[in-house]
Amino acid sequence: MFVDVKIHDKPVRAMIDTGATHNYLASAEVERLRLVLEKGVGRVKAINSAAQPIAGVAKSVLIKVGPFEGKTNLSVVVMDDFKLIFGL
Repeated sequence: MFVDVKIHDKPVRAMIDTGATHNYLASAEVERLRLVLEKGVGRVKAINSAAQPIAGVAKSVLIKVGPFEGKTNLSVVVMDDFKLIFGL
């Protein structure tokens, strides 16, 4: 399932992943969305891929999904399949 999200009033298409434990943002989107990163700790392992380091974390990012507005943390990783993954 996909949803249209706004971060800093810029559109991002997000995939909803009920099996993900965190929210992940593609590293290529950081500059476009004007996010500030804190140091990332740890690694992330996706199905059928090697574990990779978390490049950083954007904390308390205001997101808008339809009428909903809220803040969340986004772990930044290198990925080319999706721009944003929401874990539930």
